Amino acid sequence: MADPVNNYYDQDQINSSLENTLGLDPMNNNQKIKKGRGGARSGAGRKKGSIQKLGGADLLHAIEITTGRSFADNIADHYYKAILRNDWHDVRDYEKFIVNKVISDTKEIDVTSKGEKLTAVFNFPTVELPDWKE
Repeated sequence: MADPVNNYYDQDQINSSLENTLGLDPMNNNQKIKKGRGGARSGAGRKKGSIQKLGGADLLHAIEITTGRSFADNIADHYYKAILRNDWHDVRDYEKFIVNKVISDTKEIDVTSKGEKLTAVFNFPTVELPDWKE
C-alpha cells in the first residue's frame, strides 16, 4: 500500500512481486518509484548563441548535387508525373505549393496604365430624387 505522505510503497509487497512474478532483483529499502520521464531537465535544449548548422540554401545545394537537377526542376517534373498518373490529390498539393510560392514572391502589384495610376471617378447627382422629398 502506498504511503500518501512520502509517496513510498510497501517494500515487502514490491520485492515479493519482483522476485516471484518477474524474476527480478528486489529493490532497496525506501527506494522511491518514479512515474514516467516527463518534465523539464536542466541543461536540455538548444544552447544560447548556437548557430544553425544546416540552412535552406545548403539543403537546396545538396539536393542539386545529389540529383543533378535543381529543386525547381524536380518539383516541376513530379507535378507533371502526378498529372500523367491522374493523381489529383498530389496535383492539388503541388498547385497549392506553387501558388503559395508565387504569391509570397510577389512584392507589389502594378496598378498603373501608361505610367498613371488608375483611379475611380464617381459623379454623384446633387439633386434629390422626387420620391425622397416630403
